[in-house]
Amino acid sequence: MCYNYSQELKAQDLEIEYNREMPSEYREQYQPYYNADGYAHPLMPVISSDQPNIIQLQEWGLIPIWAKSDDDAKVKRKGTLNAKAETLFELNSFKNIAPTRRCLILVSGIFEPHHFSDGDVRYYYITRKSKRSFAIGGIWNYWRSPQTGIVHRSFSMITTPPNPLLEAIHNNKPRMPFFVPDHQHNSWLSNDISITDIQSLMQPYEDVSDLRAWPISKSINYRKTNSNIPETLQRAELSHPVHIRENQHILDILNRYIA
Repeated sequence: MCYNYSQELKAQDLEIEYNREMPSEYREQYQPYYNADGYAHPLMPVISSDQPNIIQLQEWGLIPIWAKSDDDAKVKRKGTLNAKAETLFELNSFKNIAPTRRCLILVSGIFEPHHFSDGDVRYYYITRKSKRSFAIGGIWNYWRSPQTGIVHRSFSMITTPPNPLLEAIHNNKPRMPFFVPDHQHNSWLSNDISITDIQSLMQPYEDVSDLRAWPISKSINYRKTNSNIPETLQRAELSHPVHIRENQHILDILNRYIA
C-alpha cells in the first residue's frame, strides 16, 4: 500500500501542467511536500469530480460520513488512506461515494518499501521519466465536524495489483497506486460513466518505460527525523553485496522496458 508520496511542484507549476487554476483560498494554504506522510493527513492538491475545472486541497485520509466526532474521525481515517480497486464497490466506507465522488490526486512521485533477502528494508522513490507528475485515482468525501462545524474534504488513494516494476520493488504484499493515464483523466472525473466503466479504468499502469526508480536514504523511516526535505528524494548508493545484487534485478526490469 502507499502511505507516502511527494508533490514538490509549486502552485503555478501545477496550474500550468493541468491547465486549471488553484483558487486563492487554496493557494494560501498550499505547500509542496518532498515527503507527505499519510498518517499526518496533510492537505494535498486534487482535482475532484464536483469541481473538475480547478485544483483544490483535500486532506489525505477519507473521513466516513458516519464518523460521530473529531476523535472518531481521527481513528477511522487511519484505515482509509488507501482503497483497493477490487473492493471499492463492496466496502461501506467507499461503495456509496465511488460512483460519483472520484478525484485525481496530483503527485510528483511515490515511495515504496523493498524487503531485501537479508531482512533489511529500504525505500525506493518512483517517478516519471517524462518529469510530468502523476495523477492518482482516488475517491473523496466531505464531513462536517459536529463539534466545530468545520467541513473536511478528504480523499483515499486507490491501489491496484502491481505492474512488473512495482512488483519487484514492493515485493512484500505487492500493490501500487492507480496511476490514471493522461488521456483518461476526464473519463475518471466524469459522472456519466457506469460502475462497469469505472472498474475497467482501474488497471495497473502499463507504461513501465515511463517510470524510473532508485533507492533513497533510510531517513524516511525515522519518525523523529524531518524527511520533508529535498535530500529525501536523492539517490542513495547501496553498499551491501546482497542489496547491490537484488537492486540489479530492479534495474534489469527497467532496462527491459526501455529497450
